[in-house]
Amino acid sequence: MLDFKGTRGGPSSQLWTSCGLVLKAFGSHLVLLALQHPRHTYAIIDENGKELWRERLGHGADRILGVSGSAAANRVAIPYGSLRNSIIHGWVTTDHIVILDADKKRRITEVDYPGKGEHIVSEWQVFNTTRLALSPDGRLLAVLRSDGDALELLAIP
Repeated sequence: MLDFKGTRGGPSSQLWTSCGLVLKAFGSHLVLLALQHPRHTYAIIDENGKELWRERLGHGADRILGVSGSAAANRVAIPYGSLRNSIIHGWVTTDHIVILDADKKRRITEVDYPGKGEHIVSEWQVFNTTRLALSPDGRLLAVLRSDGDALELLAIP
């Protein structure tokens, strides 16, 4: 169960989330949920439990890590990625970033960051995750690439 506290001593509103995992609270009392069924389905709900957006992102072994939400705007950045084996290039990872606007109830920007694993002595491969920070107003996205070599600042319309 989620409990949104009212502002300035107002009443609290309770949301039952028996079928999902809370990934991020953001904006004006919004929550991003990872739903159990169907797999890879995510939803944005408001403090009254109203669903504003629902969509499937990724497939198979895709993972969602490091969600970033804006404090003042109703926007959230969701990075998800996949790990695939290529005969020519070995293991390859791709991070895909989706920026959602809960007010518009849709994706507003998408970015792909392809990469390759780092080989270590034991033949295991290590994949680093792209790190995100969405500005409070939801108009800028800072992206630290998974290789750690570049910090990019992207303007969001």
